[in-house]
Amino acid sequence: MTKIKFICYIFILTTSFVYTQDQQPSESPNQVTEDEFGDLELLDMIETEIVTLSEEGDIKTKLVTFKDIQDRGFDGGKYDRDFVENEMLGHAFSDKFKIVVTDDMITKMLKNKNMGDVNLDSLIENTNFPFASVQSLYEQLKTINSSRETKSAEAHSMIGEAVQEYYESHPEYDETSYDLEIAFVPFDKNKSNEAVKTELENGIKKQNLEKYNLVWLPAPIKQSEIPESRKFIKEMVVGNMTVKEAPDGFDIYRMKKIRPQRLKGLQERYWDIANIVAPDIENKIIDRWRHSSIIFHPDEIYPIPFNASELEG
Repeated sequence: MTKIKFICYIFILTTSFVYTQDQQPSESPNQVTEDEFGDLELLDMIETEIVTLSEEGDIKTKLVTFKDIQDRGFDGGKYDRDFVENEMLGHAFSDKFKIVVTDDMITKMLKNKNMGDVNLDSLIENTNFPFASVQSLYEQLKTINSSRETKSAEAHSMIGEAVQEYYESHPEYDETSYDLEIAFVPFDKNKSNEAVKTELENGIKKQNLEKYNLVWLPAPIKQSEIPESRKFIKEMVVGNMTVKEAPDGFDIYRMKKIRPQRLKGLQERYWDIANIVAPDIENKIIDRWRHSSIIFHPDEIYPIPFNASELEG
């Protein structure tokens, strides 16, 4: 029954917006002309009419006017018609999650924008304040907040699956890395370089390097960072030492630990992935809202002498 009511309502509503370009108003002896009515001033115009069906089966109608779009910039931002429509949709669907917007929630939102608490002085001081009253601004803030909370609740039910799917299709690895230590032994002017190198290599074999008073310095390196001249590092094993000539002496490399390539776990990547998939989830939520609603963009301009929010029941 509710569905039939909804369809009938849409039929009646759509017929009110169907006009042809060449359609002319019928002549009527009671027709009021502009001369008789006086000068008219356009105060506002309807940009969009949104029709939604609540969880209880009630039909809801919301209007977006030109002034609504302008006034949405009270916080200094620039917003288009689609943005304001999407906020209205989020607010319309908030009953699905039983969202109740409190003053504390609005205060938190304002503080995030450095706009202070919910009070008259702060609201007037920190906004462009295009509204007729503080109450109308307060209602706007409630709409914005309930829309955000609805979107957040929708996203919460989708984020886990989206993160898991992205994680499985975009694996990341910690590459192989090496925990090296390096000690330096200078050349001995009383011995040839070859003789010093031989002594060092024999000392390594015999595990007898005490006389050199070696100072071991950590030198961790990832596999991708190893230059061609040091590719021998990839062949070393844990506990292995090797001697390489340097400009002023010899470097002794000692391998302390090898960390093999490792697939990064879901938990350590979770929030990075969540930030990646969040825009796509938001778009899906908005698409779902829009496809679950009837959204009209009238071709004609309809002047209204007050804020459209006063039209809503």
